[in-house]
Amino acid sequence: KDNFKKLKCINCCNNNFNKSFLSDFNKIIGLESGNIFLLDPELCDKYYSQLKSKLVSSEKEPYRMSYLNITYLPRNKCIEYFNDFSLNENIMIRLKKLDLSFNALDCDTFFKFVEKNKGFLNLRSLKLNGNNIDDTFFEKYLQYDIFNKLEHLYLNNNNIGNPEIEIKYRDDLPISKS
Repeated sequence: KDNFKKLKCINCCNNNFNKSFLSDFNKIIGLESGNIFLLDPELCDKYYSQLKSKLVSSEKEPYRMSYLNITYLPRNKCIEYFNDFSLNENIMIRLKKLDLSFNALDCDTFFKFVEKNKGFLNLRSLKLNGNNIDDTFFEKYLQYDIFNKLEHLYLNNNNIGNPEIEIKYRDDLPISKS
């Protein structure tokens, strides 16, 4: 860290780390989602709680980052983790890319998180792959003034198109069953 005095964020997601190499840096945020060491419940809890505390910090200039990756959070921790998660406003305003893939997020949890973070007004790319997003995502999206600059939305491997999900259509145009 002494060689990179202006370094604020290191993204080492989706590697094969067997421990956190970045957790001891105080002024640098280390993104390590999707690494092997997070399969251990204790290490997983420690990493995600440290990450969250850095991201919600009330410091005026906490971390300069335009990309945030919070992926592969265990299913049993996802809703609790995102329900009360309000990013530091300086981080939230600068974000251009957000990856929340493979977190078991459903539409309600996701939109509560978005609402707490003022709609991510400068976000250009949003990845929600591998969650529990269903067709109601689009209904809820239309209810909010969010993602005004969004250019890329990734919804692979979700529950979209499930015929058991009831959609509240906003018009009277019939849609054939097939």
